[in-house]
Amino acid sequence: MKALKFAVLGTIFMGLAACTPQSAKQARGDLHLTSGAAAAASKTAANESLMMGTVASDIMVDVQNIQEIEAMFDERRLISFD
Repeated sequence: MKALKFAVLGTIFMGLAACTPQSAKQARGDLHLTSGAAAAASKTAANESLMMGTVASDIMVDVQNIQEIEAMFDERRLISFD
């Protein structure tokens, strides 16, 4: 039973060792790729944020136009006190 536990732990440690970078240069390259991807994602998010601000202001203009049209209909509506 102890041999099985050691075998399982050894397999886990070997798996972890296989996932780690083989050198500091490889680790630095991986970090550089990751930071580049994060910077690109951040730039994309900033651009989408600017676009959403434009869309939100357009929606507010449409809402104000609809409110003005509703007010015009409300002013001309006939009211009956029957």
